[in-house]
Amino acid sequence: MTTANRHEAETEVASPDKSELRKMLTEKDVLAIVRIGRSTLWRLERAGRFPRGVHIAPNTKRWYLDEIASWQRAIAEHDPHFNPARGRGKARRRVSANAT
Repeated sequence: MTTANRHEAETEVASPDKSELRKMLTEKDVLAIVRIGRSTLWRLERAGRFPRGVHIAPNTKRWYLDEIASWQRAIAEHDPHFNPARGRGKARRRVSANAT
């Protein structure tokens, strides 16, 4: 086996299976999963804070499901302000410092 063939064989073993299909999502699917608006999705994507979609045809864009899932895990793990018990919106209960 030549050096080039050996390197090529090692690369094939080390790389993931390229024949495995990845599920692609439409914009509607992404917005249903992430629960944000279209303009927010666009802004996050442009800022590099959300996985970029892939143009598969003119005016047709798709996102990979595995990239969206890993983005969600990263947000939950690394967001210093993430506190699931804090409540949402204006009506959340405020705890004063004097309360016992």
